[in-house]
Amino acid sequence: MQARARLIAALTEHLGLPVRRILEAGCGTGMLRTPLRRLLPRAHYVALESSEYLCGRYGWKRGRIEAYRSPAPFDLLICYDVLQYLDAAAARRALANFGRLCRGVLYFSALTRLDFEHNCDPRRTDSDVHLRSAHWYRSQLRRQFREAAWGSGCGAARRSRSGSWSRSDGSGACRAALAEQRVQRQSEQDQQQRRDGFLRSREQRADHDPHHDQHEHQRHERIARQAIGPRCVRQPATQHQHPRASPESRTSAYDITAMLVS
Repeated sequence: MQARARLIAALTEHLGLPVRRILEAGCGTGMLRTPLRRLLPRAHYVALESSEYLCGRYGWKRGRIEAYRSPAPFDLLICYDVLQYLDAAAARRALANFGRLCRGVLYFSALTRLDFEHNCDPRRTDSDVHLRSAHWYRSQLRRQFREAAWGSGCGAARRSRSGSWSRSDGSGACRAALAEQRVQRQSEQDQQQRRDGFLRSREQRADHDPHHDQHEHQRHERIARQAIGPRCVRQPATQHQHPRASPESRTSAYDITAMLVS
């Protein structure tokens, strides 16, 4: 969730969008709340959840995505891995409601039919869902949103004050590159802190264990003996080949996940 929150914050910065209001639709236990509030400290976070138990325990606002109304729109709307639990009619109403609730950026993803058949772990994935194609979700969202590219082009569709659409490039690409560098730098700092903590703990154990050097010598001898002995060579597993399908049916949920600007 830390990485997902950093990605969302970096993409809003790439678009040059000042985020003051955030709505997470179908927030569950609200695992994005803390990292988003740290990355976007000026934003007011609203958590929407249909579960009475979760709302009572965590204090979320109770409501359904397809029917929720707000007196003021949100700069950032987040909804991931939720709409596969709604039937087609309810999912259409929810996607249409996104256009009423969002005035800036939508971060969205959903489990697709292709993901369920080829990408996800069936032992850890809920099968009681409504499976649809990525094309179905995109066709509904394009009625009110334009997809923002994130990659080599670094282009993003955005709406001006007059309501017309323009392309952000040049300075937008620079902002995107800087934001991505900050995310990478933070990730490297986190890894370095974990490595330093591990080394400190090893040094502390060595200080308290008088037989530490002897144990280390025995461990290195075992490793050397294993390296000299015969090895079992495994054949590399063959890569799974998907059956031929149309480009739309091959699209996965990772392709759906995007920044969309209303």
